[in-house]
Amino acid sequence: SGKSVWQIGDVDSEIIFYMVGKQLRSSSSTTFEGSIVEASKELEGTYACAAVDLWRPGYIMLFTNQQEIFYYYSPSLNQVIFSTDFNILRGALECAGFTVLDNYKNSVPPHSGLRINADSAKLRPFLLASEKTTEKVTGKIIQGRFGHMEAG
Repeated sequence: SGKSVWQIGDVDSEIIFYMVGKQLRSSSSTTFEGSIVEASKELEGTYACAAVDLWRPGYIMLFTNQQEIFYYYSPSLNQVIFSTDFNILRGALECAGFTVLDNYKNSVPPHSGLRINADSAKLRPFLLASEKTTEKVTGKIIQGRFGHMEAG
């Protein structure tokens, strides 16, 4: 279109998702997850994002480069709630009537992502291209499913 990336977006997240979309369009074999990994090769700065795969709307992607993303999955509500600040997440959950255990901290570590299948509650961690180590997504995962808290 002749526009640079900087002319297309007004905020950082628009540019990040433009780059992910560009990766998707550039190769028919690229997956949404793969497009995120490829776009991360060109990104600098701090970001934490969530996205839905429009071709597979039951899949949610959380990804971050320099900070943790804390998340909570509610099977009864079929919702994922997340924040880069655990205390904010905890406060929101407690205000909604959930009991948050002290040792409960599901998170996506820096330089990684998490693909969440909202229908089956299965998750698959992945590393962003900028990270060379193999950190694991932390949290209470039982048989490939989310740990969860019940409303109290």
